[in-house]
Amino acid sequence: MSAESGRPVLRRARTDDIPELIEVAGRSFYDAYIPYDDPGEIENYVREHFTPAYFQGLIDEPGRWCDVLTLDDEIVGYLVLKDGPPPDIVATDRPLELARIYLRADDVGKGYGQVLMRRAFELAHDEGFSSLWLLVYRKNTSAQAFYSRYGFEEVGVIDFLFGGRIYKDPIMVATVPPTE
Repeated sequence: MSAESGRPVLRRARTDDIPELIEVAGRSFYDAYIPYDDPGEIENYVREHFTPAYFQGLIDEPGRWCDVLTLDDEIVGYLVLKDGPPPDIVATDRPLELARIYLRADDVGKGYGQVLMRRAFELAHDEGFSSLWLLVYRKNTSAQAFYSRYGFEEVGVIDFLFGGRIYKDPIMVATVPPTE
């Protein structure tokens, strides 16, 4: 699938996207967390978590969705949704985890995050889920503000182990609206 020059295209991730997904994921994670955490710990997390097997699982496994946003056939961002048991503090019927919305740093603020968020709600609705939930880094206030604009509200905190430390990070939940 080829995109018109300069127009973003949203599509399901494919196996041949995995090398580029690894690059975008690693760079996005690094850019988001470097103001707050040790660079070596960030690199270790990226190396351990953003692997070919991880992305292949998102592409192949039932109950997992990975969509990419491309511009001129380059991935500028992606989203990951996962069906599975949520933390106990997510007390909604049929919740779906919004596991990631990542964009390249140079593409933040261009409206691409909105495209990915709309797609997350659309997929959740189409698959019969009533809410989306996510875990967000406590120090990443810009991400929290972004999620709040889409109706996400903090319902509590959970422990997140990173770099040998436990962080108390917020869980946010939003209702999936009916389509018109």
